[in-house]
Amino acid sequence: MNDRARALTTVVTGGAVALALTALVFAVVPAASGAARIASLALSGVLGLIAWGTVRQARERDLLADGLASANERIVLADDAATAAATALEFLSDAIRIDLGSVLVLRGARLAPLAVTGELSTTPASFAETGVPYEPGPLRDAWRDGRSIFSSTGASRTPAANRHTPPLGATSSAVVPVPDAAGTTRALLVLATGGAPMAWSEQDRRRVSGVALVLGAALQRSHLERQLHEMRDVLRAVAQADDPHEAYDRAVNAAVRVIPGAEAATLLVRNEEGRYRFVAAEGYDLAELVAMGDFDEEVTRAWYGLGRKPFERGVPRLLRGSEIAPHSYATTHGDAQGDTLLAAGRVGELQASICVPVVAAGEVLGTLNVDNMSLEETFGDAEMDLAQAFGQQMGVLFRQTQTREALARAATTDSVTGLPNREGFNRRAPEYLARARRRDESVHLVMMDLDGFKRVNDRLGHRAGDVALQRVASALRATSRAGDGLFRWGGDEFVLLLAGGSKAEAGIAADRHADAIASVRVGGMSMSTSVGIASWPDDARDTEELLHRADDRMYRHKRRAGPATDEASPQSGTSSAASEDEDDASDAS
Repeated sequence: MNDRARALTTVVTGGAVALALTALVFAVVPAASGAARIASLALSGVLGLIAWGTVRQARERDLLADGLASANERIVLADDAATAAATALEFLSDAIRIDLGSVLVLRGARLAPLAVTGELSTTPASFAETGVPYEPGPLRDAWRDGRSIFSSTGASRTPAANRHTPPLGATSSAVVPVPDAAGTTRALLVLATGGAPMAWSEQDRRRVSGVALVLGAALQRSHLERQLHEMRDVLRAVAQADDPHEAYDRAVNAAVRVIPGAEAATLLVRNEEGRYRFVAAEGYDLAELVAMGDFDEEVTRAWYGLGRKPFERGVPRLLRGSEIAPHSYATTHGDAQGDTLLAAGRVGELQASICVPVVAAGEVLGTLNVDNMSLEETFGDAEMDLAQAFGQQMGVLFRQTQTREALARAATTDSVTGLPNREGFNRRAPEYLARARRRDESVHLVMMDLDGFKRVNDRLGHRAGDVALQRVASALRATSRAGDGLFRWGGDEFVLLLAGGSKAEAGIAADRHADAIASVRVGGMSMSTSVGIASWPDDARDTEELLHRADDRMYRHKRRAGPATDEASPQSGTSSAASEDEDDASDAS
């Protein structure tokens, strides 16, 4: 029998009893005194009031149940987490006499409000914006233990449940964990009063705990939807990135946004030699990390720490607190690199770190590290699962990115020498000019033509000619600076781009490269070089004009050297570069 049926039965029974007693008094004692009759009527009224009170309580319970069901529905169907939290607080503030209600989520080292209703005079003015520190007390205990804490300043301290003083300066409080489906605390539902201490009834406790469960489901749904949307956007952005490093940057930035509790992240990518190198970072100085150099497979797995098989399967690893430093220093060689890691890697600040091997088709392509500097307990199973899913998606995309990069590299790389080809020059030369404009410096283009290469081909064959080109390319690479651009223009012509410096310095560099070519021997034969130099912005306004001017000067140099330049010789010397001064002399003649 439900409450409404019981109430109706009570009303009927109470009314019948009241009427029967009244009739009995008047029937049995017809001459009863007025006092007796009044007493009979009073008794009838009392029974009626009891019956009516029971009906009223049943109606209130029905209204409360209807209100709870409606609130639960609105919480679950809320558009976002903040709306769900506000709806839960609205219902509870109507159902329970409270002054302040809030839903707090863990962000860094603070419990930040997702929604707030009402206020307490004892809470800081910034509470609604920044929340409170995550520090010892009922809030942290409830979060860590996953247990509700109902307390009042006037309550007895003997029960274990009342061992806490209400937080936020309240006289009474309810601190209730908001769990996800796995039982992990994702938020705190905090209700507080500032007036006379209140006793939390069993009905209040059940009501608040029930709302917390529904809110937990709503928050988890909202969070999963947001993660799916962000993951979709991230995957699209990474897939559309033209430059692999742009894709890496976007992936690391997304990891910090998508994985709850992430405050920083780094990505290391495995190169063709099997070594791992930092390529992207969020919350770190990438240049300082890159300066540490590459890491081999053994060192990378030492940081990971779970062994080869989990590493190759992409199983995530979580370190907390004091576990982090030993794994970090296992990746260093010597005190200097350890000091660099301490500063650049912020090892002393790390509280929790997830390492996810990025795997595609059974091959480890790199490692993603997701870090927190605030709390050891930040990451849990849900974050580990999300990081692993993120790493798997990144593996597929990085494989695609590397494939595109390899195709682009093949299109811009000379197959004989391994140097960038003419298409590579066309792509990179504008970057040199743009950088020179920003820095207000010059760019020098050196055109080099091999004198005597045809005779090597004719006498020794095309295979020997390829060997000659390869040896020339190696000699030029060894001579060039890190910032120089070296290209095979075609046939027996090479182009060198020099950033910065004077024309005189460009001439010295040209002679140095000509000496390198003269040192090459193939089948006992050597070659010399005809060189032309042009400078931007003095000689040309753009790349095309720069090429034309250098090429013209190179052929003037070749003509002055005469037909003998086409003959390979066992003793070829350095050729002086043709430059603007020679143009002037030629024009004057």
